[in-house]
Amino acid sequence: KVVLSDRQKEVLGTLGYFGNERSYPEIAEHMNISLDGFQTHIHQIKKILNISGSGGKEQLIHYAKENNFIQYARVKNNR
Repeated sequence: KVVLSDRQKEVLGTLGYFGNERSYPEIAEHMNISLDGFQTHIHQIKKILNISGSGGKEQLIHYAKENNFIQYARVKNNR
């Protein structure tokens, strides 16, 4: 079973929500966290999910959508 912190769920859900529409820097800014902080969360999530190599972002987006992490996304009304 996969166990993620609330913040990791939020990061993964927000990434899944925006998909390839936005870059990591844009998503970090949207979430009001530093890019380094965002990338640290992404790195930890990849370790937990055993995701490595190229296509990691796409794998994370797919995982977030398939496992309903979108519900944890931090989304502003204006998107």
